[in-house]
Amino acid sequence: MLLSFSADCHLKATNGLTALDLAERENHGEVSELIKEHMGSASADAKNGQMLLDKYLAGVKSELIDVVLLERLLKNICREQEDGAILVFLPGWEEISRVRDRLLQSQFFSNAPTFNILPLHSMIPSDEQKVFQRSLAGCRKIILSTNIAETAVTIDDVVYVIDCGRMKEKSYNPYKDVSTLES
Repeated sequence: MLLSFSADCHLKATNGLTALDLAERENHGEVSELIKEHMGSASADAKNGQMLLDKYLAGVKSELIDVVLLERLLKNICREQEDGAILVFLPGWEEISRVRDRLLQSQFFSNAPTFNILPLHSMIPSDEQKVFQRSLAGCRKIILSTNIAETAVTIDDVVYVIDCGRMKEKSYNPYKDVSTLES
């Protein structure tokens, strides 16, 4: 039953024994075989997952945020997971606006009483920020933010975090005497 809930069969007890070690020591042959079979399929799943990820990354421009993938991931969390706010880290205002527009155009996310899609960015005055207010029951809050939410603020009802793996940093070009934000 624990394996069906994705229990990690590689974990060790305080005495250093795994579930497989204990099953073999207690002569539970059927349980031992079940654990071995699960370990083999988990290893194959990990290899397949890595292969799919490598294939995806080879075909996508690394500087762009895949808004379609992000929308699907958000839908999956909203359908399959417990209630709780979702925090999405994006590189900048342009990406926040693009993702927000995409979600609001989606039939799934455009239902205002069910979803509250909020931007968090340094350009938005603090008195206009609604991300710190808890959502009503039955309404999932989705926060689209830059990395400002990593260190500058605490949003206590966030349960899920999606990090797009991109951020903007200040860069200085001494030859042109110009500061820029680069992804």
